[in-house]
Amino acid sequence: MDHKESAGKSWKKIGPFLGRAYAEMAGEILEKESVPFYISQDGVSNAYGIHGTSLVGNTAFIYVPDEFFDTALHLLSDFLTDN
Repeated sequence: MDHKESAGKSWKKIGPFLGRAYAEMAGEILEKESVPFYISQDGVSNAYGIHGTSLVGNTAFIYVPDEFFDTALHLLSDFLTDN
């Protein structure tokens, strides 16, 4: 898992998700449980603002604070298995 520092917090990466749409669906699960997160997208879709699930290299990741990482993995376990 990758780490990022933001506002004095350490964030861990979850994913990849097959596009921003899947990451946003996963984010809704986290939001319902009050888990802070943000989505970061790699690939051509990020550069050109294109959204979809079938573009090659179109991956997205969710970042959560360290202290929410285990909770987020638990909440998204079924989602990540299907993804």
